[in-house]
Amino acid sequence: MALAGAQAAAPPPEWQRARAVRARKHQQLYRELADTEGVDEGAAAPLAVPARSKPHVLAPAGGWPQLRAAIAAGADAVYFGCSAGLNARARASNFGLDELGEVMATLNEHGVRGYMCVNVLTFDEELDARVPHDLILAAHAAGVHALIVQDLAVAQLARELAPGLGVHASTQMSVTDGHGAVHAAREARAETVVVGRELSVDEVGSVRSALDGAGLADVGLEVFVHGALCVSYSGQCFSSEAWGGRSANRGQCAQACRMPYGLLVDGRLSGFMDESELEGGAAYLLSPQDLGALELVPQLIAAGAATLKIEGRLKGAEYVYATTRAYRAAVDTAWAQQQGDAHVAPPATGGADGEATADASAERAVTLDDWTPSRAELAQLFARAQDESHDGLSSGFLRGPAHQQLVRGRTPGHRGVFVGTVSHGRDTRTREGGGRAAVAAIDGSGSGGDGDGGGGAVPREGLSATIVLEQPLAMGDGIVFDDPRHYEGGHGRVGKGGGELGGSVLAVHDVRTGALVPPELQRPGAAYNVVLQAPRAPPQRAGARAAPALRAGQRVWRTKQLSLERAVSQRLARAHELGREAVRVAVRGASGQPLVVELVDSAGRRAQASTVSPLAPSTRAPPSGPPSVGAPDALAAAAAKAIGDLGASPLALRDAVDTSDLAPGLHVPGREIKAARRAALSQLVEMRAAGSARPAQPPPHAVATPPPPRAARRAHASAADGARPRPADSGDAAGGVRLSVLCRTAAQVEALSALPSVLARGSAVDEIICDHLEMRGIEASVALARAAGLRAIVAAPRVIKPAEDGLWRVLAAAGADGVLVRSAGLLAQLADAREASAEGDALRTLALHGDFSLNAANAPSARLLLGSGLARLTPTHDCNGAQAAEMARRLGEDSARLELIVHTHLPIFHTEHCVFARTLSVGNSYVDCGHPCERHAVHLRSAEGDDHLLLADMGCRNTLFNAQAQSGARFVRAWRAAGVRRLRIELVDEPAHVAIRLVELYAQLVRDEASADDVLAFVDAHAHDSNGRLHGVGEGSLRVQREREWSSLKKTARR
Repeated sequence: MALAGAQAAAPPPEWQRARAVRARKHQQLYRELADTEGVDEGAAAPLAVPARSKPHVLAPAGGWPQLRAAIAAGADAVYFGCSAGLNARARASNFGLDELGEVMATLNEHGVRGYMCVNVLTFDEELDARVPHDLILAAHAAGVHALIVQDLAVAQLARELAPGLGVHASTQMSVTDGHGAVHAAREARAETVVVGRELSVDEVGSVRSALDGAGLADVGLEVFVHGALCVSYSGQCFSSEAWGGRSANRGQCAQACRMPYGLLVDGRLSGFMDESELEGGAAYLLSPQDLGALELVPQLIAAGAATLKIEGRLKGAEYVYATTRAYRAAVDTAWAQQQGDAHVAPPATGGADGEATADASAERAVTLDDWTPSRAELAQLFARAQDESHDGLSSGFLRGPAHQQLVRGRTPGHRGVFVGTVSHGRDTRTREGGGRAAVAAIDGSGSGGDGDGGGGAVPREGLSATIVLEQPLAMGDGIVFDDPRHYEGGHGRVGKGGGELGGSVLAVHDVRTGALVPPELQRPGAAYNVVLQAPRAPPQRAGARAAPALRAGQRVWRTKQLSLERAVSQRLARAHELGREAVRVAVRGASGQPLVVELVDSAGRRAQASTVSPLAPSTRAPPSGPPSVGAPDALAAAAAKAIGDLGASPLALRDAVDTSDLAPGLHVPGREIKAARRAALSQLVEMRAAGSARPAQPPPHAVATPPPPRAARRAHASAADGARPRPADSGDAAGGVRLSVLCRTAAQVEALSALPSVLARGSAVDEIICDHLEMRGIEASVALARAAGLRAIVAAPRVIKPAEDGLWRVLAAAGADGVLVRSAGLLAQLADAREASAEGDALRTLALHGDFSLNAANAPSARLLLGSGLARLTPTHDCNGAQAAEMARRLGEDSARLELIVHTHLPIFHTEHCVFARTLSVGNSYVDCGHPCERHAVHLRSAEGDDHLLLADMGCRNTLFNAQAQSGARFVRAWRAAGVRRLRIELVDEPAHVAIRLVELYAQLVRDEASADDVLAFVDAHAHDSNGRLHGVGEGSLRVQREREWSSLKKTARR
């Protein structure tokens, strides 16, 4: 369909339409979508269209060193969080509320924009405590240019409290198509939309076209280009919440994707884990390589990206500096080439409005050297390298799906650069008796090399290995010997490891002569004896295997390159000095008066301070002999020394200190001159900061004005949910609480549709949700449920991408009573279609039910979503049982429109990456994977022995379901008392007989005919998975527990 008021987009070329069909699982469905106007609207924008403006480089700042590094490297904008909370990086140092003024003053002094992250979900109790209010007001007062926001309520609050403060829709909003971007721009009033990292360059162009067609050309599009990739769609990961009570939607991701998993295929551990079949045993099945898209910058510019974003608020200053320098140069070069410039200008940064200016470019050119980091240097600073062919930096999804390349699965952490392979080695660590360990060649070749020779003694505690080097090593470099089975903190066959061997290089010797060989003389492909000074072997955990001896052929990684780190640090220091704005300094005074220090900046701001003591005649005897021509007076020299270069401030001395108005022959203590300098400097910095702060009552912001309230949508929602009532429904036979059952197989639908207790008059169960992930057989299931007198709801995919824009027609044509809407983009499509399309009359009787994936975490957000055309809404899984009840109470009469999930297997990961294709084929997409998902049942086994079910949907997206069932049985009474009238049971792969008994027990529970203990006991004893294993039941994300304090989390980005 076309968006209301949108211009029609040109149809995509035939090859693009064919590729969209072939690359996804349900080919027939995608062929149908390709024939609708919906796919036209989602087609990629022609990349030949000139970009409208030069994209900004957006750099991360976890603390002060990182912020200064971003400025020095040429960032146009910096994003950061506040230690007061509500940002997605709890483990970063962040900035205090009292530091925001200084942060923005520092950024404004260098023409860099500042965006503050408030990019998490917010609970009702935090709204009551005014936590977001305080953050918004502090950000506005400090002059922050925009907030990066996930929660709709926070976005609305920002517009109410600070209309002049910009709002950016975070990637946590899960925007993956043009309709989702339009929804974020209108409902959150976002002036910039950050799209999901799962989009290709073509799909980014599609989103840009949709915004333009909807009259939102002024809304910017932000795309990630470098840094860590979450395997799950941002905003849709519940693994940390399920397993550790640390929600990723609350900034406390526990990185469960970086943990090891065994692969169970049809109930048996697969050979994929076997070392002989995949290079050491790939266990990290959900750990992607990092994103590195330097070479795609020109295409992203052409696709309409307004901002290129670097991930890394948990990284150090060196990483921020190097990555920002690389993308600064890439953007400058690509932009100059696209503008047809013969000469590529030096890197430039934006002015106060974020646009590059000639003056800003000229000034910034002084601060930057000509160094542009290479790909290898970026990988050296941080990359999850896997092998010789996979250096840890990938194009992610920007080129489309590439499952074999994205996740190799060997190790989940930093590897650095591949430098060679072990030829043979020996352990020289001291034994208990004080003698050296015997030298043993690991490849069976004998002595293991000529030893230490004249190049120096091997340390008493160390490791010596003969390595065939492909890259040079130097003293002080850090290396590690690759062994995924013993990855530090890692695992092999899903069992605890003991840590890999590694350490700091002491020396590199010639294997024949024993002579020291410096890096510049080391030849690629030659063998050298490398001596480590401090082996890195972590303490053994209980039950862990000891790290083995080195093996021939083991890869060697340089995890740290001392020369590179020193070079980056030196550039940082030098750039910091050169990047300070120059000011003029003058001192004046006469006998009997205080000495005055005055500072004047380029804008003419003046600040001055005086010494406490007055100037007095000097008692020091003048030097003997005739005075030298031009020699400074003693007081003038003392003043210049005390002024210095203005210390570590953002200001620097422009010229020599002006002492022309300082009377000669006088004296005042030097410490007082320094105190006056500090006072004047502090005044000037405050004046500059005040100049960038906003007035108390700012003018309204005019970007992305929302449409008028849609009262009609609420009326449609209420009418639709009451349409097509159950024929035999008698009302409140179940105490007012009704049950919906979500079925993922046709067999489950068939079993429940024939269940007498379900069909009985007054049964609590009155609705079946058909969640057939592949969308096959959905019409038959709908017909079966409706023939049994049950309402039938069809569940939409959790993610809608541009090629799926016409899916709403398929859902609407299934003959169901409603649609379970799981994405904001689909909600916008359906709501608009009900008002504007030819099918509007038919769609008005179709109830729209919002699912947990819309991430309503508080009552205001729930009201906003319910007002967008939803008849019902399910809160996010981030709400515990008590918070869900509180949301219902706050909604008043609308509490009856909440649908709470009383039983489920939590969908812990939802990924664009296909584990089926990666592990059971050699293909990169549905085109060449052989479709193993249609022939095999796959579970991923955790280190704890839990088997988590993996399913693929119509678009090849994977969902991993938690092995343990989650039940809210103990919360039913509290929910009912709060006004909740609809609960949902979600089935996964339960056999029909288990599903039947489970539904019967919950029906009895809401009638008070069974207890919560009865339900939990049955699930614990009988609800086995398809492999016959029991995993028990718990409260999971519903459990009421205190969220971890930020102070208890290990900080990674330090000040």
